[in-house]
Amino acid sequence: DYTPYEGMRLSAWPAMTFARGEMVWDGSALGTPGRGEFLPCARPEPAKARRRQSELPE
Repeated sequence: DYTPYEGMRLSAWPAMTFARGEMVWDGSALGTPGRGEFLPCARPEPAKARRRQSELPE
């Protein structure tokens, strides 16, 4: 499992989650068993730092 928010301090949390128009989370899981599938993935490469406007060539 991976989330881009891992280790970050959050000030809010989603109230509901919808998938294909169906509410699947509203404080607890609402989806029916067997709906969807787990897609394992590797941790992505970190995003490269962007150059500041002042560092760009003219």
